[in-house]
Parts: sequence; C-alpha cells; structure tokens
Amino acid sequence: MELVEANGTLINTLCIGDGPPVVMVHGLFTASLASWFFTCAPEIARSHSVLLYDLRGHGRSPRTRDGYDVATLAGDLDALTSESAPFALVGHSYGALIAARFTIDSPGRVTRLGLVEAPLNPAPIADLDDELSVLADLARDVRHNAKTPTPRSQASIRALIRETSILSDIRSEEPLPDTCLAQIRIPVLCAYGSRSPYLDAGRHLASVIPDAHLAVLDGGHSLHVDSTSELTRHLKALIDAEDAHA
Repeated sequence: MELVEANGTLINTLCIGDGPPVVMVHGLFTASLASWFFTCAPEIARSHSVLLYDLRGHGRSPRTRDGYDVATLAGDLDALTSESAPFALVGHSYGALIAARFTIDSPGRVTRLGLVEAPLNPAPIADLDDELSVLADLARDVRHNAKTPTPRSQASIRALIRETSILSDIRSEEPLPDTCLAQIRIPVLCAYGSRSPYLDAGRHLASVIPDAHLAVLDGGHSLHVDSTSELTRHLKALIDAEDAHA
C-alpha cells in the first residue's frame, strides 16, 4: 500500500496484478479498498493491473473536513490516474456515482464502465440524522444481516459524521441528469441485486446510457459480497471485451 498525494489530500492506494489498467472504487462508510480486494479484484488482477484506493476519510486515507461530494471525489480519482493510459472503471454504490461522474467529465479516459448498485439519487442516504441511525441502516446491508459494523468501523463512521461534511455533501447531491448520462458512449455494465432497493435505478440507467447492459444478480446492495463469482464474471466479460478489440 502507498499513500499518494492527490487533489490536496493523501489517498491510500494499492495496485495488484499486471496488464491493461482497471480502477475500482468502493462505496461509503463501512467500505474501503478491501471491499474489492477480498471479492472481485484478485480474479480481475490475473490479467490486469488493478488500482484500488481508499476514498478520503475511509480505510487508511486521512479524513478531510469536507470534499465528500461526487465532483470532489471524482477530482481525487482524476488526480490519482492523471498519468494512466485509458482504463476500465468499476464503482460500487456511491463509488459508482463517482465513476459515472468521472467518465462524463473526462471523455476518452475510460474505456469500459462497470456501475454496481449505483443509487442514482444518493440524497436518501443522508436523511438519517445521527451516527446511530446510520449504523443501524448500514447493518441491514451486511451479509446475511447477521452482524453490525465492527467497533473500529463504528468509530470511523462516527468520526466521519461528527467531524466532516459528509452528510451535508451527500444531501446536496443532485441525480445525474439523463442528458449527461446519455453522453457516456462506451460499453457499460449496470449490475444490481435482485433484492436491491436500487434496482429501478439500474433499469433507468440501462435505458438512458446508449451502450448499457443491465445484469440482475442474486443479492442485495452488497452485491460484491452476495454474488462475488457472478459479479466477477460479468465484470471480466465487460473488461475482457475491451482487450479483444484493442
């Protein structure tokens, strides 16, 4: 792992594998680069160079007081990949919104886009008023609904909520306009769980993005955990198709 200065902050990064580049972005609160490292990334890294990183305030990336809006986090991604060749990009949940925003703002930089459980409108995430209600809500997304976040992750969530602008930043987010989504002119995978609260968002994205395919897999919002093998298969098909046409 390596701490890299990007967009005015430090970002914890990890690169695994070798080959054409792939970048994978995780979601908020309980997530980190480990979300991909322990699920889909190792198989993809058998034939690709995969960049994983902790969003600011998550994992081993230091907390910043602000900058948790999609545009700023897309700016972090831009800074991290400024010297990279065009790459395939995958994001989960809020990370999928970051990936979509980056793709729209940086034409030509992304070759394939994987949107996993993108909520389309993130504002309801921040309708919860305090860290206890956030923790309770997040617990419903943990695999098999059997565990709450660990004490360490609970402390991290509390610090994010109490010491940063993360909730207000999320509340301020507007859904990406259809006119912007229609500008994405590369192959896109929209992967959603059959029990996901965001499945309708996936259907909408797949109808608006010109070259998008909707895959509905068995699982909920934590699709990378609930259906690791199937999601990996779909992501590899998306990414490997790029290699076949290179």
